[in-house]
Amino acid sequence: MRKFLARQVYRFFFIDRMLEAAEKDIKAAEARLATEIRESSRETVEIRERLDTLSSRVDQIDPEVALATNQAVRFREHVELSNQIGELRELVGALSRRLERTDSDGR
Repeated sequence: MRKFLARQVYRFFFIDRMLEAAEKDIKAAEARLATEIRESSRETVEIRERLDTLSSRVDQIDPEVALATNQAVRFREHVELSNQIGELRELVGALSRRLERTDSDGR
């Protein structure tokens, strides 16, 4: 009976030590988790700040892009009109030469 009780007491102390070690491990894990959460929160705040900064930069760039796009469209239209004017001048020149030939042939 004494041996049985001695074994039970030994098992109790062994289990008690295992529980204490497990509690220490749990507390350490909780502390690490809390630290990671704080660091993650800081990183999240930093990321949000960066996104806000980028968003404001995009807001500033949008009007500039719109203006540049409008200017590019106007320039392309100007080039197209210039090309058409050049073609018209060539046609007018050709017509003038024909008229001159017709006038000189008719006289």
